[in-house]
Amino acid sequence: MCLKRISDHPATLTVSRDFLAASTVFFRQPTAGGKTVVQPLALPSRVHAEIVHLLTQHGFHGALPLPKTEKAAHTLQIQITKRIVGLAAKANELSRSRTSDEKRALELARLLEFWMLRGKPSREAKQ
Repeated sequence: MCLKRISDHPATLTVSRDFLAASTVFFRQPTAGGKTVVQPLALPSRVHAEIVHLLTQHGFHGALPLPKTEKAAHTLQIQITKRIVGLAAKANELSRSRTSDEKRALELARLLEFWMLRGKPSREAKQ
């Protein structure tokens, strides 16, 4: 496993045909002057970059252990995608069983998916 630090800023991924930056995720950080600073995160393969981009789209950031090989990263990508799709379907099903109002069902589904992905927050010990 290699440990990568994921920024909490918006991430972009170039097209897969981009020879020079296909395995790089770019984080766009706004500055006080109104300009945007781009922070690249170079990764071992395109699959690694897609995993990082997918996780940032769902609000994950911080230290992330990634597999060293592309094959292991591909397996992880499939597992993550299946989990996210499954949780979204479950959240949608639960929300629609609680209300018939389409707008509220959508809001509830988003909220449920958010907490299903992140789990229960951990409490820090009181000192």
